Amino acid sequence: MKNLRTSLCLCLIVFLLPLTPDADLTKKVIFIHPDNRNELWTTNLAGIVNPHLFFEHERSIYNLSAQIDGSTVAIIARPDEKTTINDAFLANSPAEAINLTLGRFGTVRDIDISRNGDLIFTQLPTQLPVLGPQFQLVLPQRGLFLIPKNELKKPEPKATLLKLIVARSAVWSPNGEQIAYTAQGVFLLDTKTKKDLRISEKGFYPTFSPDGKMLAYLYVTAGKRDIRIVSLKTLRTVNTLENIMPVLQISELKWSPDGKYIIYTAYEGSFFRKETIYHNMAISIDGGPPERLFGMFENGVPVFDWLDASFAVEPHNRLATLWGKLKQ
Repeated sequence: MKNLRTSLCLCLIVFLLPLTPDADLTKKVIFIHPDNRNELWTTNLAGIVNPHLFFEHERSIYNLSAQIDGSTVAIIARPDEKTTINDAFLANSPAEAINLTLGRFGTVRDIDISRNGDLIFTQLPTQLPVLGPQFQLVLPQRGLFLIPKNELKKPEPKATLLKLIVARSAVWSPNGEQIAYTAQGVFLLDTKTKKDLRISEKGFYPTFSPDGKMLAYLYVTAGKRDIRIVSLKTLRTVNTLENIMPVLQISELKWSPDGKYIIYTAYEGSFFRKETIYHNMAISIDGGPPERLFGMFENGVPVFDWLDASFAVEPHNRLATLWGKLKQ
């Protein structure tokens, strides 16, 4: 009976919400496969006809970021089965992941790659010591860190501390001059002066518009969840999107490449477990009903990012079998 109710609810969601939104979402996406959490797949949201297995890791992947107009992909995953921390990896090659943080910073929480190819990351708040140089136990600094592009391919990339803060999420502006991050509110950090400005006291998951003129974030008060859009010129709220799922947890926001939609991921259950149901929803920045993405997956996808159209992706030999399973 429980399964029947769940199926009826899913059918109702599919009936009410179109599978392909009107926005021009023709750009490639890369996502964590909902059934195989150690795999990254790519597809095209407009066609949804030829998903590709892009990268396969030895362990589950918890987050990802793809470079805008570039060819760099990074992930967050555990380096081995013996450790409980998560590291940041480069995942450009299907054959190998390159560990960027090497356990030096505790558990990596969030990552983002700039258009220029520089990587920022945040950490989970922890006081547990990690293994430092000369095998000494040290407490990792807690903050927002930068790994420059020219360090990414080195055996032990150097990371620069940008801000000594416990940050939940962080994202680059399109021009690479600002970073928006969440830490007891939403802040803007100037990458040159290192000065920051608080945008909201109760905001989460900031995301920049493609032209860099606006910032959207999740605003939470007393069980109510809105998406607020702020002009970065005036720092005033230009619109509030209220038609989002108030009873579910939200895990991320992303602006669509055409600048017309904001995509949010809501979930039911425990984040990143197989019984979790994800709702990947696109909502117009002008308001209106949300529209569902990733309709080929019954339970949605945990995390996704936009992938540059020129990024060459070669499908793996076993793709046909997996795509056949998806259609069943």
